[in-house]
Parts: sequence; structure tokens; C-alpha cells
Amino acid sequence: MNTVDSGPWRGIGDDHCPLSAALRLLGGKHTTMVMHCLVVGDLHFLELCRALPHVSRKVLTDELRALIAAEIVTRTEEGDALGRVRYGLS
Repeated sequence: MNTVDSGPWRGIGDDHCPLSAALRLLGGKHTTMVMHCLVVGDLHFLELCRALPHVSRKVLTDELRALIAAEIVTRTEEGDALGRVRYGLS
């Protein structure tokens, strides 16, 4: 990634810049929509699928995994026989 070496933009784009890290995380096409859905509360995976019908299950799964890795979203297994999982903002 290119970085700017001088002036007020010095360091923008490097791996240690918090703004760059935030933009990389939120740069996913559907990330903000997933987070918007979770603002109302915890949702099951299928509830998220219904709320975002234009997003494929694979893409939704990838977005959720990235948000979980960044500790923005929590994943809670309900422990029932159906193996349901709830997602919520941490």
C-alpha cells in the first residue's frame, strides 16, 4: 500500500494507521448493512438473511467472520438441538 511521507497526511495508508485499519474493516460491501441490522439487537443467522435478501449466505458468512475476528460482532451458540446461533454487536 502506498503511504504519504510528509505533511498532515503522513502515515496514512500504513499498517499502523488506525484510520486505515477502520476503513479496511468497514470497507466490505455489506459490512455497514450487517451492522445496521444488529443495532436493534441480537439476530439469528436466518433473520439476518431475511433482513438482507440481496446478500448471499456465503457473503454474509464472510462478513460476519470478519466482524467477529475484529471483535465488533459476537457469536453466541444457543445450545439447543437445532444448533442455532445469534449474532450481536459487542
